[in-house]
Amino acid sequence: MSARTSDIYYVQVQVEDVNDNAPQLNAVSYSGMVREDAPPGTPLTLSPAVQVIDRDQYEGSSFVLELSGDASSIFSIDSSSGTIYFVGQKLDREVTSSYYLVLVARDDGNLTSTANLTIHVQDVNDNAPKFTQREPLFSAKEGLGEDRSRRLPDTSGLEHLADLERSLIRIPESLPVGSRVTQLSATDEDDKTFGDIRYAIESEKSFGFSTGEEQRFMIETNKFSVETKTGVLVVAGKLEPNHFYLVNVSATDGGGLSSHSVAAIAVFDINDHTPRFERPVYNFEVVEGDYLVGEVGKVAAYDHDLGENGDVRYEIILYGNASQDHVFPFRLDETTGAILTTGSVDREEQDAYEFSVIASDSGRPRLSSSVMVHIDIIDINDHHPVFYGYQDVVQLPDTPEDYPENHADATPVYLAEVSEKAPKFTTITQVYANDSDSSSSGNGLVLYKLKGGEDKFAIDSKNGSVYTIGPLDYERWAEYDLTVVAQDLGTLPLTASALLKITVVDVEEELTTRLFEREEYQVRCH
Repeated sequence: MSARTSDIYYVQVQVEDVNDNAPQLNAVSYSGMVREDAPPGTPLTLSPAVQVIDRDQYEGSSFVLELSGDASSIFSIDSSSGTIYFVGQKLDREVTSSYYLVLVARDDGNLTSTANLTIHVQDVNDNAPKFTQREPLFSAKEGLGEDRSRRLPDTSGLEHLADLERSLIRIPESLPVGSRVTQLSATDEDDKTFGDIRYAIESEKSFGFSTGEEQRFMIETNKFSVETKTGVLVVAGKLEPNHFYLVNVSATDGGGLSSHSVAAIAVFDINDHTPRFERPVYNFEVVEGDYLVGEVGKVAAYDHDLGENGDVRYEIILYGNASQDHVFPFRLDETTGAILTTGSVDREEQDAYEFSVIASDSGRPRLSSSVMVHIDIIDINDHHPVFYGYQDVVQLPDTPEDYPENHADATPVYLAEVSEKAPKFTTITQVYANDSDSSSSGNGLVLYKLKGGEDKFAIDSKNGSVYTIGPLDYERWAEYDLTVVAQDLGTLPLTASALLKITVVDVEEELTTRLFEREEYQVRCH
C-alpha cells in the first residue's frame, strides 16, 4: 500500500454586497426648535442629532436625507451632517407654533426608512398686549339699589361728553372706597412669560364738567387704583362730584412690551345733601304802612350738592292757626329768598307774623328743610286817642275826622255834678281815652290836660281823674264848660278833645250878715 499525500488549500470567497438593507435612522422621532424671528438659513436645534446607518457596503452605495410634509418647502436638511435649516421667509409662532414633517433616509437603491419630525417655533416677545373692550363692573342694581335719589342723570344732552360718550363710565359720587368700577382687559398672543400681563396706572387726571362753556382745568389726582393681575379699576379715594377722571392704564407683558388704555369716568353728583338754613330762626321788623313792594329781609339756605341737586327754591308755608281775616301781606322770591311786603301792613290789626319758609332742592326726589320766620310790625303814630265812657256828643266843625270812630263829626261830652260845698281835691269824675298804637313805643300812651276852670278844677294827667282845687259857689257860677285834651306820646303827638260839663249843685245856706238895713220896708202908692 502506497502512502497517500494530501494538500490543504485556502479558498477565499468574497461575498458581494447587494442593496438589501434600508438606511436606518437613529431615532423614530425627532424634535426641532427654531426661534420665530430666525432669518432664512438658520440651523435648527435637533434632539437627538440625526444619524444614519446603512449596512450595505457596496461600492458607490449612498443615501440622502429628505423632508416631506406640508412645511417641507420652508425647511431643508443637509444629508451629510443631518442639520436642518430654516429656508422660508418668516416664521410666526402666533400663526403656527409647530410644524409636523417626516424625515426620510433614502439610499441609492430607493430603500427608505422614516422618522417623525416635529419642529417647534420658539416664541419671542414680538406682540405687545392689546386692550379689549372694557367690562363695566358698576351697575345701577349694585350701587344704587331702589333709592331714586341716587339715580344718575341722563348725559346724552351734554355736548362736551360727545367724544367720550361711547366709552364713558358713569358712577355716582357716593361710590365707596374699594368699589370696583370697571375691568380693563388686555390679551397678548405671545406665550408663557411673554404673554403674562401686569397692569398699572401711569397717570390720572381730573377736571370738572358742567353745561357751561367755562374753561376747564385739568389736575393730577389719585382717586383710583388697579389690580395688577386682573386690571380691575377700584375706587381708592373720595370722588369729587361732577368731575371727569381720565385714568391712563398700562398693560405690560413679561418681555417689557406695553400698551395703554384710558378709562374715562364721569362722577355725577347725587342728591345726598338737604338744604340747610344759615340761621335756626329769622327775625325781621317792618314798619306798618302801605307798600307797593318793600324788602323785609332774606332767608338763605345752602346745599352742598351740585347742579339741580343744589338748586334751592323757597316757599312760604302758613301755620294752620294763621288768621284768615286779613290778607297776608308778604310774599317770597323763590330764587333769592327775599321776603317782600306788599299792600297794607297795620300793626293795630296784627302786631306780628310767624310763618315757615321751606327750602327745597331740585333733585329727584326733592330734599327740603324749613325754618321759622318771625316779623314784628313796628308801630307808627297813626291813631288819635279815642275817648270812651262819655254821656253825650255835640257837633263841632273842627272835630278830627277819625274821632270818635262811631261819630266822625262829633265831640264827646262828659257830664258831672259837684256840690258847691265840696272840699278841695274832691274827685268829680274820670274821663277815659284809648290809643290803638303801641304803648311800648309811646304812641299808645295817653296823657290828659284840662282847658278852662284853672282855679277851680284840675285833672290827673295819667288816669284822667278830674278833681276840685278851689272853692265853688253855686250862686256865683252854677255850671262850668271845660275841655279835656288827650294827647299820646308819639314823636309827633296826636290829640283828641272832649267836653266836660260840670254842674255845681246848690246847697242851702244860713245867712250870717244883714243884707238890708231894715227888716221891713213900706211903700205907699197913689
